[in-house]
Amino acid sequence: MAPVLDELAHDYAERVKVAEINVDRNPATASQYSIRGVPALLFYKNGKLLEQVPGAIPKTEIDRRLRSMVG
Repeated sequence: MAPVLDELAHDYAERVKVAEINVDRNPATASQYSIRGVPALLFYKNGKLLEQVPGAIPKTEIDRRLRSMVG
């Protein structure tokens, strides 16, 4: 997923922030969001969690979700 997320981060550079968290090094964060497997994608807007997606999804699906959030 990293290359896909890097590409999308570039494509949406001025509108979206993409961040990665190592759940092995941050177990409290993983627990807070009930992350039981990786990857897990969390979509926020204005500091509010809009959606949490467990597992890998296609780039086209991530792009569709981002477009719907940022316009």
